[in-house]
Order: sequence, then structure tokens, then C-alpha cells
Amino acid sequence: MTLSPGAAALSTGNPNVPFAERSALKRAVADWCLRNASQCLRRDALADAAQWDLLAARSLDFNCNPLASPELEQQLLRIAGRLPLPSPRPVLKEARSERWLHVLTQAYPFGGHTAMVHRWIRSDPWPNRHSVVLLSQRQSVPPALTEAAQSTGGNILQLDPDAPLLTQAVQLRALAWHEADVVVLHIHPWDVVSTLAFGVSGGPPVLFLNHAAHVFWVGASVADAVLNLSVSPQEDERTRRYRGISHYMHLPIPVPLPEHTKQPGESAIAPEARQAAREALGLPGDAPILLTVGQGYKYTPVSGLDFLEVAVTILLACPDAYLFAVGVEEDARWKAGREATGGRLQAVGRRPAHKVTPYQAAADVYLGGFPLASNTALLEAGIRGIPCVLNPKTCPPPFGTEDVALAVSDQPDDPEAYVARAITLVRDPRERERVGRAQAVSIREHHSGPGWIRYLNEIQHNRPTDHRVRALSDLPAVPENLAAFWGAFSTIVRNEDPLGKAFRWAIQRGLRPQMDAELRRTVPTARLGRGVYAPSELLLHQNRGLLSHLPPEKAVHLYDLLLLLRHDGRVMRMLRTIRTKASRLVQRQHVTSHTTVGSCTSEHGVRASAGVGQSDGEILFRSHK
Repeated sequence: MTLSPGAAALSTGNPNVPFAERSALKRAVADWCLRNASQCLRRDALADAAQWDLLAARSLDFNCNPLASPELEQQLLRIAGRLPLPSPRPVLKEARSERWLHVLTQAYPFGGHTAMVHRWIRSDPWPNRHSVVLLSQRQSVPPALTEAAQSTGGNILQLDPDAPLLTQAVQLRALAWHEADVVVLHIHPWDVVSTLAFGVSGGPPVLFLNHAAHVFWVGASVADAVLNLSVSPQEDERTRRYRGISHYMHLPIPVPLPEHTKQPGESAIAPEARQAAREALGLPGDAPILLTVGQGYKYTPVSGLDFLEVAVTILLACPDAYLFAVGVEEDARWKAGREATGGRLQAVGRRPAHKVTPYQAAADVYLGGFPLASNTALLEAGIRGIPCVLNPKTCPPPFGTEDVALAVSDQPDDPEAYVARAITLVRDPRERERVGRAQAVSIREHHSGPGWIRYLNEIQHNRPTDHRVRALSDLPAVPENLAAFWGAFSTIVRNEDPLGKAFRWAIQRGLRPQMDAELRRTVPTARLGRGVYAPSELLLHQNRGLLSHLPPEKAVHLYDLLLLLRHDGRVMRMLRTIRTKASRLVQRQHVTSHTTVGSCTSEHGVRASAGVGQSDGEILFRSHK
């Protein structure tokens, strides 16, 4: 089966983004940050060195090659070794329940990241006390997280997000040494505070939850064990080979068992609940309903993988079906998809968990999103008995679905097979029931109840009992196909200048950045995704003058203004474009006025049309290539 021509017409195609050059620029910027950090360490300027290391980590954020940086980890360990040690840990009785400290950069009301923490705490059968420390929380703490911690006798602790990095690290170290028997890191990939805090041997063992297995993260040198969410030999191999971590365990994503489910595989959605959900959504009672859940960026088309094109193809082949995309904000492409399907494709935006339930109750089929999978959402649908279409095999792990519980399902080979599978499930109620039951049983065996608890028991009994840091050796590059796939996707999703961002961060933190000779050699050949060269001339000289003497908050505002007004900045490019277009328009009108005398003219003697099928305004304001 081929994709519908009508659906294909909706796809605008990916911009011609030079992702290989962008990835090289990211690495060059990160290396530049590490060189600056090294210079700070030689001057014993630990605070500035930590800031430069944070910028290095942020420069590699959302990148998959490398997955870890031995040089960055080593610098952080050097800084950590200079920070004060807490007083000796008190000796506790062996029979006492353990104190678990979960460390998060931030907690969110949406998505699976924070949900995993409070579900873990709620599902722990042991009499452990769970507390949570938030390193950079600026919004209210999700009530579900607070209630889960307090139900075990634990609490929520928040560090000052504006405190210096070293202050945060010292506070986190003292808290862990005196108040925890086990530490679990659920941190953002770029967060260096935990590595600074636990960058010395001693204190409680540190477990690292590998919730971002597909991208670079900091902390490999302080992880006594990594908890892989996918029970997969491939993920274990990536952890060992490309992060240099040999001790790993498994902890699948916990998925709560739906209410009213009695038998394995039994549908958790009662007929009356399904009917009520459809009425609330204004849907026909017998219409096939499809559902997908995930953040909008995860559906960004890349490398021939276009979920929206596939979704429209399915709906055009099933004219009575509807598709809801929860978590996706409607943009021009999704609006075009809605219009092409007569309103049967709806991007409904983000919803808190309790407001996703009606869509799950109404759904007949769940469509796994791609090119970047949302595994938690798929598992939450599958455990309810909703048959799930897994993303195509052309989404390489770890970006696609890679879960032991889904091994019972056939994974489509490509988007065309994905479409065929979805259409079969829409049209065949018996196949829906068979697939939904098999998936629900398997998901329950690994992600819920006693099945999930056996993984937690394994961690409880066999985890490390003390904390040891270790240096990373040189690591190999990830396979080229993975680097190319993620490089293209990440460059399209975050189409930004890594060098400009790093300079802005450095100025904002009072670091007085200067380009060195090695970075200058890299910049002239590193093109940005919008076809503009990195602004080397401005960045080479701007900090030698006024910016170096201004307070950071004023310096960064001036920097932003200079970026807008630079010769290759947005404002100047727009003015040059308008000037060029206006000049061409005047020339065209001048030529027309001399070649159409005596023919069809306006009262002023100028032909009305400025070009075939285009108005003067269209020519003037057409986007600059």
C-alpha cells in the first residue's frame, strides 16, 4: 500500500538542514567550553569552571554522538574533590527501613518523567521512606508527587534554583549523606549539580535512572548502577559500550493497573464508560476512534517518517474514523490535516493525566507516535486493552519502541505497513480484541503489579551498597546510522545557533567569553540550519569593549541587541531583503512601462500585473531564500 496522494500533499518536507555540520559545531562549542573550564581550574576558579562545564553539557544537550564525555566527567570530578565533605554518616540499624532520595532537576504536571517517580513511590511494597529533592523548580510541585512522598513519611525538598552551582552541590551532598540510604537520579541530561555533589567516593550508593537513553547525559562517572527502562540487550549494550558503564539493572516504566480490571487482558473500559466518553467528545457511538499521545515535537517529520501524512492516509481510507492527537498543538500542517479529513483529525493540545482518560475510554485503536516514540503513553493505552500499532522499524532504537512487553506484537516494517496494520485494526473488531488482550497481558506482566515489583525487588536486593566514583576511558562513537537519524531530527526540532546560545549563556553568567583560535577555525565552515554563517566577526570582538565592563544582566541585553543588528542578523537580513525586492520591483515596473505602451495599460500607463500569478505584495514580502 502506498500513502495517499492527498496526504502526501500535506507534507511540506524537511528544510535542507546541514545536520552533520550542526553536530560538528555543537561538539566544537562543547570543546571550547571545556578548554575554558580547564583554564579556570588552573587558576583555581572552581565556580567559573563549573559554569563552563554546565555550558559544555548544555551544548551537547539533545545530541546522541557522543552519549558521554570522559573529559567533562573528569573535570567535574576534579571540582567535586575540592568541595567540603559532610560529617561522617551515622551508623543505622540494619532492620530499619531504608530512606530513598529521588533527585530531579524539575518536576512536571505532564508527561511520563515525573509520573514515573510518584508511581514508583506508590508501588514500592517495602516500608521505605521516599523523599524528593528538586534542584531547579520554579513552578508549583505536582500534587501527585507531594502526596506520594508524604504517604511514605518522606517530603519534598527544594533547593534555591538561583543559588550558585557549587552551593547547590554542597547542599545536595550533605542532604544525601545525612538523610538517605539510597540516591536515585532522575535529572535532566545536562544537569551537572549531581555529578558535583556525588563526585567523591563515600556516602549512599547512587542509581541513575536512564530515562533519556537516546541522548547525551552527564553522570556516568558517579553512577554506581544505571537503571535501564527497556529490558533490552540493545539498550544494555549502548549503556556499556557508549557510556562506559558496566553495572546496569532494569526497571521498566511503572504503569498503574486501570480500575475495574479483574482478569489479565480484560478490557478496562466498560461499555457504558466508552459510550459516555464518546458523548462527551461529541462523537458517534459506533465510529472507530483512533488515539495518539505525545509532545508535538516528537511527531516532527524526518527521513521519510511523517506521522501526520500516515495519519491522514489512514483516515482517508477509513472515512468514518476519527483521530485525536493529545499533546499536539495545532499548527499549519495539522490544520491542513484536519481540513483534508473533514475535521476528523484533531490535535487537542496538552492535557493533564485525568483529562486524557476520556480519550482513552473512547479509543478503539492506539497509534504509536513517531519518529520519536512516547512509550509511557503507549503502555498506558495498551494496558487498558486498546490495541496499539507500534512505530515502524525504520525508527531505529532507542528512538522507536523498544520494550520487552511489546515483543508479543508485530512491528511494521515501514510507514506503508504501519498504515495497513492500522486499517486492519479499524476494520476488524475481532483482531482488535485479540491484539488488545495479548498486549494488555504482556504489559501487566512487566509494568504493573507483581510483574513490575519483581524488578524493584531485584534492585532492592542486589543494588550496590556503597558509593564509588570512577574515571571514564575513551568511548567509541555511536553507529553512523543512529547519529545521522538523530542529528537530522534534533537539528530540525531545535534549529538554532549553538555558538550564539553558548555565548549568551556565558555572558549571562558573567563569564566574559572569548573565541580562541581553535574555535575560530571551526566557525567559518559551520553553517546554521537557516543557511546563515555563524557570526564570527561580531563574537570575536564584542567582549573586548563595553560588554566586559557591564553587569551580566545588562551585558546580555546588549548582546541580544547586537545580534539583531549585526550584518547577518535577522533585522539586517530582513531590511536587505526588502531593499532587494523593492529594487527588483521598481526595475520590473520600469521595463514594463516602456514595453507596453499602446497595449492594455492602466490609467497611469503601467501594466497591472507585476508577474505571472503573483502580486507586487507577494513578490515584495516573499520569504528570503
